[in-house]
This record gives sequence, C-alpha cells and structure tokens, in this order.
Amino acid sequence: MQLADLSTEHKYILLFAIVFGLLIRIYLILFAPIEGSFTPGVLSAYGDELAHVEYTRHIIETGALPSKIVPITKASLHDQPSFENYQSPLYYIIHGTICRGLSVTSVYAVAMTGRLLSFACMLLVIIVGLKILDALGKSISIVTRINAILFLVLSGVFIRFSTLAGNEMLAWLMSGCVILAFLKYRQFRSTRYLNLLAFTFVVGLYSKLTVLVLSPLILALLIQSFRSGKRRESIIAAIFLVFMTAPLFIYNTYTFGSPVPLSSGFGEPTIRVPNFDSLLYAVRSSVFPWSELWRNWIGLMAMLPAVLLVFMVSLLVFRQSNEQKWTKILGISGIAAYVLLNVQYDQAEARYAFISWPAIVAGFQGLPKFAASPWLIAISLILPHILFVL
Repeated sequence: MQLADLSTEHKYILLFAIVFGLLIRIYLILFAPIEGSFTPGVLSAYGDELAHVEYTRHIIETGALPSKIVPITKASLHDQPSFENYQSPLYYIIHGTICRGLSVTSVYAVAMTGRLLSFACMLLVIIVGLKILDALGKSISIVTRINAILFLVLSGVFIRFSTLAGNEMLAWLMSGCVILAFLKYRQFRSTRYLNLLAFTFVVGLYSKLTVLVLSPLILALLIQSFRSGKRRESIIAAIFLVFMTAPLFIYNTYTFGSPVPLSSGFGEPTIRVPNFDSLLYAVRSSVFPWSELWRNWIGLMAMLPAVLLVFMVSLLVFRQSNEQKWTKILGISGIAAYVLLNVQYDQAEARYAFISWPAIVAGFQGLPKFAASPWLIAISLILPHILFVL
C-alpha cells in the first residue's frame, strides 16, 4: 500500500489513528505504574509485568536463566515475583543484553527498557501485518488494508501489551512472521520460504510457548508439501524443527517438570467450567484490558461497538474461501488452546487468543460494506479509551 494510492479522507483517518495510538502509548509507557496493588478506578500496575522484569533482572545479575519459581497462586506480595520464570528465554536474553549494554539494573529502568522493546516489536507487527495483506493478493482492497492497520494501531489489547515489559509482543511478532513465510511459500513453492517458516516457528517457540498454537498449520503445510513432491525439503524442515526445539522442551522438563510447564506459573490445574464472570472478562478484555477502569455497565456500553467489531471479524475468520483456509485452521487452533487453558486455569484474559492475530487481520476483507467504514472502525476502537478519563 502506497501513500499515493490513498484518498485524502484515508490519509486523514490514518494520521488520526497513528497520532492517537502513539500518544496513548507514550502516556502508558511513561506513567503506567510498574509496581503496586490493584486499585479500582485508578490506572494500576499490570500484575505480570513485574514478574517479567524480575526474570530479566535475574539474567542481568547472574548471567543464567532462573530455575526457582513460585506459582502466582502461592506468590506473596512481599516477595519478588517469580511466576513467569517458566517462560521461554529469548525475550529475556534480548532484554537483558540491551539492559547490560545500557548499564541498566534497577526495576524501573529495566521495566522502561522492556516497555520500549515491546513498542519496537509493535512497530514491526504493523509492518508484518501489511506484508501479510500484500501476500494475500491484489484482491485485498485499500479499505481492508486501512481497517487492518486501524485494528493493530487502536486495539486496546495491542496498545496495552506494546507498552508493557514482557514477551507478548515478541511472540505476536513471530506469529506474524510465521504466517508471512507460510503465505510466501504457498505462493512461490520455494524451499527458501519453507526453511524461513521453520526458522521463524522455532524462534517463536523460544519467545513464548503460546506459538505452539501455530503447530497444526505447520504440520498441515509439511504434509501438503511432502505429498506435492517436495519430500526431501519437507523431511529436512521437520527434522530441523524437532532438533532445534528439543533443547527447549528438555530444559523445561528437567527444570520445571513438564515440556509445557503451565502449572509452574499458574498453579496446579483443576477441571473447571468457566462461568458468566469469566465470559464477561473475556469479552471486555478483548477490547479494553484494563480491568481496574471497566466501570461496570457504563464501561461495557463504551466497549460494545468494539466488541461487536471484534466478534464480527472473528466470525469472518471462519468464512474465508478455501484458498484462505489457513485462517480457519489458525482460528480453530487458537480457540481450542484458549478453551483448554480455561478449563484448567482461571485465565480468561482474551490476549491469550491474540496469538492468532494474523487470521483476524485477514478477516477484515470479509466485512460487509456497512461495517467496513474506516471512521466507524476507528471510533469503535477508540471509544473504550474514554474510560481513562471518566
């Protein structure tokens, strides 16, 4: 998408969205608390951020990965939080390396460095999102591209996690890179893109194990590639995936007792049926993940247009053409993982499903004309943010 292709109206809406998205991110990076208790009605610290920061600080201070962990269900407010120590290490190694280079060690300075790192990943996510739309073909309209940008720039989920220290944005970036390599391979059938897909998937797993949500899509592609005559290339890619990810799963098993050690961070799983409160939490956090500012029914009404937009686009993920059936696979995988998580743990926050964001971006191409107005989408996504000032 080139600026010359945009109408004056489209340029204005993009400028408006970019300025709003940038200003609110700057505000949150600078002023959102890093530590402190949850206070209804007041912007509060995000509970996981300090644990991510302490993971990085452990690497800075010791030069080694942490092995001690206390799940969030048993963590004390007076202890340094360690419930994120089971996470894949790549983000924390990158974060720690940057902090060492800047001679940064304090909680505040490490957190601020991490927030800026997440913001940088967000910029790359937007670029990758546009590349994904380019790879989908010329049938993707200018309006669809603009709406996808608006979603990435203005979605409350992307705003919040691009302004927090943590591995979420890096994982989402790698998810986008995997899908981009997938689409490029499907278009050109080049071994280079198959190798790139395998490489980005491995990097993604070393960023966050949530990237496992993409594994059904990877498996389906390898099987299809093998059957289409690229047997040698498919086998090599499969061996590469097994060989390169084995150390991570072996380390997790040896250190935390499981290849995917969710119980180390969340506590022991119990079979549960999510209730209405969990469902409401999932809906609200899909557009405005600041639970301290939700303000009951007033907040829900402010979020309703954005909720309807996200719901509509999510449905369209499953109504793509057979040519784009990857969105269905990724969507089903993301929902299945989210449901599986929530029947074991009380973790209904919608951001866990956002690892499938490339499918959501692709879903914008199916919006009916009455709902595809960029101004309508921008206003819907911005409206919940009035809760910051109410």
